[in-house]
Amino acid sequence: MNNSQHLKIPIVIAIDYNHTLMMRKTSGKPIHLRPHVHEFIEFIMQNFYVINWTSTPAKLSHEGAKVVYGPYEDYLLCNLTKFHCQIKQKGPKKLNPTKDLKTIWTHYFQIDPALVAKTFPSPHVKEDFEINHAKEVKEITDPKAQNLYLGVNPQGSRLNSNTRPLRFSRLNTILIEGVGNADFMQPDNRILVSEYKGPIYNRTDNELANLKGYLNTLATYYRAEFDKCEKNGTEFEFQIREYMKKYPYISQTSQ
Repeated sequence: MNNSQHLKIPIVIAIDYNHTLMMRKTSGKPIHLRPHVHEFIEFIMQNFYVINWTSTPAKLSHEGAKVVYGPYEDYLLCNLTKFHCQIKQKGPKKLNPTKDLKTIWTHYFQIDPALVAKTFPSPHVKEDFEINHAKEVKEITDPKAQNLYLGVNPQGSRLNSNTRPLRFSRLNTILIEGVGNADFMQPDNRILVSEYKGPIYNRTDNELANLKGYLNTLATYYRAEFDKCEKNGTEFEFQIREYMKKYPYISQTSQ
């Protein structure tokens, strides 16, 4: 068996579930999950590192993550919210959250390969955000989840001795966003998917099955190239930007 067959690929997928994996009209309303969401989440968790990054308040993000990811919530690298976005003025009244992937790229994730669930903190939020939104975070009743949103290690000093730092960059990061979600600063790293508009469209919505197929092809290509280089004794290089430029994702609405 090839060495790479059952290992996570060292590529991180940062995904905003809002209007991508689910939709909810307003706070307190039912959450509607997009067709194929469970198969999609299971696949990306098995093959990639995954970060949940919404531009919503922490409490809403936590509620949504529990429903969308279910038992896989504990397999997320971390949960990022609007605290980790850059807030820019867009018009006289509207504040627009902008996602800068450098938030992820400047952080080392302490990963224990012997453990499946997360053993590492989220990137720290800016101090002024932590102060300004402390009340909002305290509305989350789960103290472990509170810590994760503020960049506190839930395991404290109990990290396994096998823990090693893993750092991501523009070479191995994918941001998956729904059309119309928060702005982003690294367009070459992003995949835009059609907006999920609700259950009345479920019969014709195959976006996540389509996206899973695309990522599966990417993962298969990555593993094949890795094994080829290992067999030939050559250096393995892979740049996600170059791959996505050569093989762009075609969303359901573009087909």
